[in-house]
Amino acid sequence: MKEEKGIDRLREELNRIFKESLKYLGEIEPLLENIEFGSPSWFGTYEKDYFWKHINQREKNIAENLSRKLIDFIGETLPIVKDSPLLSDADIKELSLSVKSIRSALHLRRFIHTDAEILHDEGVVLGFNPANQSDDQPLALKDAITEIDESFSNIFKIIDLITTGEQKNIDVPFKTQNMKKYRPNTAFIMMWMDSDKPELDDIKDTIKEVFNSFNINSVRADDIEHEDVITKKIIEEIETSEFLIADLTGARPSVYYEIGYAHAIGKRVILFRKKGAKLHFDLSVYNCPEYKNLGDLKKKLVNRLQHILNQNPTK
Repeated sequence: MKEEKGIDRLREELNRIFKESLKYLGEIEPLLENIEFGSPSWFGTYEKDYFWKHINQREKNIAENLSRKLIDFIGETLPIVKDSPLLSDADIKELSLSVKSIRSALHLRRFIHTDAEILHDEGVVLGFNPANQSDDQPLALKDAITEIDESFSNIFKIIDLITTGEQKNIDVPFKTQNMKKYRPNTAFIMMWMDSDKPELDDIKDTIKEVFNSFNINSVRADDIEHEDVITKKIIEEIETSEFLIADLTGARPSVYYEIGYAHAIGKRVILFRKKGAKLHFDLSVYNCPEYKNLGDLKKKLVNRLQHILNQNPTK
């Protein structure tokens, strides 16, 4: 690394690339909204650019630029990783695989890696399968969001373990280094927004009513007055709101990557979904109660906030 960077600087730079990746995913969502897997080829496979070919050249250039930024970042970071006493060759390998996974996901392709394998039967060696890597399978936007979220999280974890003799005072976690100071008694609502579906506004109004009963001001993206790019405002709300709540009804990719960003910076999200709504696998380990109707949602959200705040509603 030609110019030594502090660990906080590394985190800031990686976080900036992560934010730009989220913005890119948000921009391509409308282009892929009605694109689903059709019939495969005669061989039962899909062309690797099945989704990528629907992206405009402008967005393709953004993906290429993000890939270069990430590769340049890792090129500068790798010498520090190798010098860290807490990191091993396994971490270096994980770093490499995570970068390749992100690069493929940005191009809406799935990165697949298999380790070398010795084939044997009862102690008799029969053959050897070498390690293999490929990204010749298409990747839907929802899955790309998951791949990018998980891979960036892996890189952040490795960065957090970097320690070198030349770098002191580097024990400040990323979560406190890069998060802006939160605004007390504020909440940000992440959910599906569609002017043709008034029932979604009913859900929003119910959530706002409950938060208001605890003297917490809650907003959804369309409530925010702004002169900047809306994606930037959403990220700022996620970073600075005291509470985050997401309704996963509709399984919108935009909601999933907003939740992914919140988790990446160490913030917890209150999750709910309407009864029958499918839960994407990357959030299956989180508590995401179902609600039958607005009354049920109100009751369950009140109970959740009572537990979190250790107080009853005042209104």
